Amino acid sequence: MMDSLSKQEELAATSNVYSLLGRVWLQELDESLLAEFQLEPLRSAFRFTESVQVADLDSLAAEYCQLFVGPKNHFPPMQSVWQEGKLDSEVTASVRAFAAAVNYEPSSAYPNTLVDHLGVELEIMARITEIIAIQKSGDPKSEETHAFAAEFFGRHLCWTEKLIAAAAGRTSSDFYKSLLANTHDFLEIEVERWR
Repeated sequence: MMDSLSKQEELAATSNVYSLLGRVWLQELDESLLAEFQLEPLRSAFRFTESVQVADLDSLAAEYCQLFVGPKNHFPPMQSVWQEGKLDSEVTASVRAFAAAVNYEPSSAYPNTLVDHLGVELEIMARITEIIAIQKSGDPKSEETHAFAAEFFGRHLCWTEKLIAAAAGRTSSDFYKSLLANTHDFLEIEVERWR
């Protein structure tokens, strides 16, 4: 019983990391998220935010736009762009199907964001791991949900290497360098969980 509880707690924490990374990929850092990063346990887990001050937020917002929004020479964090060279492709339809299966609704804060945006995909994975975390050990649905998570992860979170490398090569911000490295490292660890 203790092992399953510990595994459930680990999955709940993992879900929180997916959710947090999703949020930071979806929108530039703002005062409210910065304040969260400066409290424990996030402060210890994300040391790269220690040196960020409220006065830095405008320059970080500009860096976010230059890296991920455009208008030109940016790196759109959409899977369809990196895998198929175009927006709103079959990849997008696949992500929509997974999102619907777990009743994921994108935040109204990002109404125009395509569903195959890395931030949305991370939030969907947060929702899936949250579902697994609340399922009881031995529940027949738990195995199905784990297989579902592995399929989603394999299809929709194993494309990020080139995006992360390209953005890391261009950013001058310690915050975004760290975010990119942390996202890469976290997803590398998660590959083992979902094999």
